[in-house]
Amino acid sequence: MKKSAKGQDSSTYRTLPAGGSLFAIIIYLLTKALKKEDIEEHLKALEDTKKLPLEEQSEAFFHIYLNLQHYIIEQRPSFKGKEITLSDLRKDFQAVFIGSGAWLSKKIPVDGSDLEGVEWGLDFLRDVKKKNVASMSGRLVVIGGGNVAMDVARTAIRLGASEVQLACLECGKDMPAHDWEIEEAKEEGVVMHPSWGPGKILGENGKVTGIELIKCNSVFDKKGKFDPKFDTCETKKIETDRAILAIGQSSDTSWIQGIDTKNEMISVNKEMQTNIPGVFAGGEVARGPASVVEAAADGASAASAIDKYLGGDGNIYQTLAVSSEPDPHIGQVEGFANMDRVGTPKISPNVRKENFEMVEKCYNENQAKQEAVRCLRCDLRLNILSVTFPPDKWLELNDDNVSEVPATEGVYQLQDENKVIIVIKGTQNMQADLQEKLNSETKAKYFWFEPDPMYTKRESELIQQFLQQFGKMPEGDGEGDELDDLF
Repeated sequence: MKKSAKGQDSSTYRTLPAGGSLFAIIIYLLTKALKKEDIEEHLKALEDTKKLPLEEQSEAFFHIYLNLQHYIIEQRPSFKGKEITLSDLRKDFQAVFIGSGAWLSKKIPVDGSDLEGVEWGLDFLRDVKKKNVASMSGRLVVIGGGNVAMDVARTAIRLGASEVQLACLECGKDMPAHDWEIEEAKEEGVVMHPSWGPGKILGENGKVTGIELIKCNSVFDKKGKFDPKFDTCETKKIETDRAILAIGQSSDTSWIQGIDTKNEMISVNKEMQTNIPGVFAGGEVARGPASVVEAAADGASAASAIDKYLGGDGNIYQTLAVSSEPDPHIGQVEGFANMDRVGTPKISPNVRKENFEMVEKCYNENQAKQEAVRCLRCDLRLNILSVTFPPDKWLELNDDNVSEVPATEGVYQLQDENKVIIVIKGTQNMQADLQEKLNSETKAKYFWFEPDPMYTKRESELIQQFLQQFGKMPEGDGEGDELDDLF
């Protein structure tokens, strides 16, 4: 990025028509129109900043560009169609952010994977987004239990597949996909085969005809390492016209020279910075498969870190709403404890599987009000004063504090620098004894005193309490602190 006062002039380079893994997100989960409208709104606001006085432009520019999840401010035509290396970017920019996503399909060796009709999960989803696949017919088997596998299965249903079955190594409760997506896939007609793995893909005349599955008894070893165990004596065959393997996704880090990577992901610190100064990364290329929200959060964290790196204060956040004092009145809502959450409205399975409309809809006015009634008024906590704790009875052992101690009978205790009691002692003159301690080579740092004419009795009581609590005598602070004569 090239620094421009508070704002930073930025450019975006990408291979696909949308940033990183965003291109593989199916429309029924996150509408293309919504994302496009968000970006166009911010680009229009960016143009409007040119009408502001010059001294205000950079501040406005900075905040607007940070609102763009993928920082699409300008495209450099000179790089179109060309391969870009990290070295090229570092020559032109003071800071570089890599958010290239995890858009490659992980591939495993499976007999028959070269047959016609066999595809890989993310490749299939990208073809759908590019409109290279407009419809489907016949039967499909999907291999995989993650969110990509669910997206493939649900997309195939919408494209017209007559039957969609899904097999995965994990048992039902351990499937890595979101519970809600598994449930929605079942509602739309996807048949699940948990605890089954691919043995081989069957075919005739070079085309897929079926798949042989092997029973999977366990997926991970005792240390949590991926180490699936199969029962080769238990198999089953499923007839199918197509097979799509969606067993994971990975990032392309081959073009990144000199950056530390681990498990095909870029290694970053808490500031989202790589081992190369000025090079930052976030999203799936740094954290692995994640949600759009997590990727956007990484982008915001990186933007703050980049601003600091370029000499700013890191404050890149906008006030989205003017705060107001909360109403202190709580009142009473009849039956509050039994109120259930208002579920997210969804299109019915029979309707939604025929199209790519967003499955989840917004609350209507009545639903929004009903859900708002369940508010626990957590904002009132902001007005509660912090608890005032009683003052610490232990005083620092110094001349000023010792001078305030009465020169009378009583008991004093001493603590070391770790606030551990080392001395409990009764005396006829507390001030004199403490002053003597202060003038000696004591390891005591704190003290506490208690006037008491029956100081011997009180000393014994305090020592007994110490013994009951710690099971030993105070360690002492040199000569004159022996307590054996009391017992």
